[in-house]
Formats: sequence, structure tokens, C-alpha cells
Amino acid sequence: MSANLTPVRIGMIGTGGWGTRGHLVAYHRSPYAKIVAACDIDPQNLANAATQFAIEATYSDYRELLEREQLDAVDVSTPNVSHAEISIAAIRRGISVICEKPLGMNRHEARQMAAAAREMGVKTAVNFTYRQVPAARFIREIIQSGEIGEVYHIIATYNQGHLVDPTAPRVWRLHKAMTGTGVLGDLGSHLIDLARHWIGDFQRVQGHLKTFIHERPLPGGGQGAVDVDDAASFLAEFANGATGVFFCTRYAYARANSQRAEIYGTKGGLVYDNERPDEIQFAIGDFMRGQRHYCVMPVPRGIVETRTTNMEQFVEDLAKGLARTATFDDGAACQEVLDAVETSANEGTWSSVPLD
Repeated sequence: MSANLTPVRIGMIGTGGWGTRGHLVAYHRSPYAKIVAACDIDPQNLANAATQFAIEATYSDYRELLEREQLDAVDVSTPNVSHAEISIAAIRRGISVICEKPLGMNRHEARQMAAAAREMGVKTAVNFTYRQVPAARFIREIIQSGEIGEVYHIIATYNQGHLVDPTAPRVWRLHKAMTGTGVLGDLGSHLIDLARHWIGDFQRVQGHLKTFIHERPLPGGGQGAVDVDDAASFLAEFANGATGVFFCTRYAYARANSQRAEIYGTKGGLVYDNERPDEIQFAIGDFMRGQRHYCVMPVPRGIVETRTTNMEQFVEDLAKGLARTATFDDGAACQEVLDAVETSANEGTWSSVPLD
């Protein structure tokens, strides 16, 4: 880091699971970040994170953290139900915010969060992590170059299998009051963001949501209702005329984290697979169309070697005055699609994006 740049002072809010394994690890690795404080309602998670990353100031209440600490940015990695409250509180203090996805519990919260950021003029980011996959970055470059022509179709899937076991506990992600939606918001939001990043805005959707197991063991004993979707699928039309088919589930047997997209245009086709992050499949031009054959292409070294995380990119952007990550406006646009899919699934009709 340049001697003229000072580290970005980060307040970490939410130190469980991915907040530690993903976010705190990224900040610890970045020369542009300094983790000055952390907050969590779980004292064990908080203590473990403070010990692992040598965080001196810890809090059980985010309001106290915001009041006492001198911060440049906060990272909100709490359950979805608290994203809006915490993010807006930080924004009102002029603090930049990076928040986990989906941005809010619904489009109304997401709109408020994006509007607050614009009003205060603070930088924001949403952790749509798959934008940083080298293959995803290369796909975007190819589409923007015009080499595959006008995009006609995208077929995108995101499959995990950790809920195949009916004895898996009901965690907060399976409780609507905490999460808003189930797999649609958790995994589907990534597909929606990638599609917007590659192709453009959605215009309308038709959705279907399914819950397979309606009750699961609670971590502390007893049983708890599962009131969110386990699998989600939807058709889409984009503002530019392209069409899409999307599917995500947590019931894909023997799948860990399988994400794939096929994109077809007037002059070529592309295949993205997050389990093969440093290569794509492609067929471009009349010769390859005639061969009916796709070839594997390595992602250029310049893209692979600059792979980073949204967290590292966000703090580097803050330090250097750049703006490269997905913003709260992107998060709100994704939320509009999520709400439209849910409304469509409930009403059995196509839903416009945005709904209102």
C-alpha cells in the first residue's frame, strides 16, 4: 500500500460462520483494511473472532459500536432481518457499508437502504461474491465486446445438497421471519445478480417455489417449522428482449456448491461453471456453429491473477477513491426481482419488475 494511503477502519457486525471465514479473513489479508471493532450477539462467536484476528474492541450491541468507534466502514454480516436497520444506522452517521446479500427482507427495505446511501453520499457494496470468479468476469468481457452478438437466452442453475438429510437442523436461513425468502434469496440472488451483470435488467418473471420438508429439528431441541422455499425456479424476460430460465435448490443430491450458466447469442454461446473458475466453454462464429462443438478456453492470466474478494475490493476502493463493487442500488435491483418471483409464485401469474 502507498505510504499516502491510510488503512480503512472497519467495524465488523456479525462474526458467525461466513462473517469470520469469509469477511474477516479477507480483511485480515488486505493491506487496505484495519479491523478496529467487532460486534455479535453470540458471545462465543465474538470472543473467537476477537482472539483469531486480534480485535481489541468488542460489542454485543451494534449501536454502541457505532457510537464509540471512529469508523470508515462497517460490514453487516448478520441475518437478513437486521440488514436494513444496521446499515441505515451506519449510513446516517456517514459511514460506508458493505452488506451481505440479499440486501433486505423485501424491496421496500432495499429501496430505503439505497435511498439513504444516495442521500448521505456514502459508498456501499453488496457481497455478490460470484462477480469476482475469473470465469464470470471473462464472460462479462466477452458479452460486452459484442462477440456473441445480441443475447437471446440465459439458462442458470445453482444447486446445493446440504438439506437432503431430513435431520439437518432448522437454522435461521429456514425461518421466514429471519430471512424473508429461502433458497430464492440465498442462492437465487446470486444468479439474478450475475444475469443483471452480464445481460441487463429484468422486465418480468414467472416463478415457482417449493418446500419439501416442513419441519426440522431445532438446534436447542424440539422441532421447528420450515416456512421458506427449499427450491425455486422462474422464467424471465429482460428489458433487452432476452429470455431466461433459472433454478436453485438445496436438495441437489451430492452437490456442494454447483453454479452454472449457459448464454446464447446471435453469433455465439458461452458456458460458465463456478467449479471450473479459471476456464469457460465457448462457440463463436460460423465455423464453430457448423461444427456443433464447444471448446474450452482458459481465462486470461490477467483476470485470474487479479482475483480478489468483494471485501478486499471494497476497502481498496475506499482507500483509492474507486467504485468497482456491486452497490446498494444493485442490491435493491436484485430485491425487486426476488419480490416479483415470490409474488408470481403466490399468484400463479407473470409479475412485472419492479412490481410497483
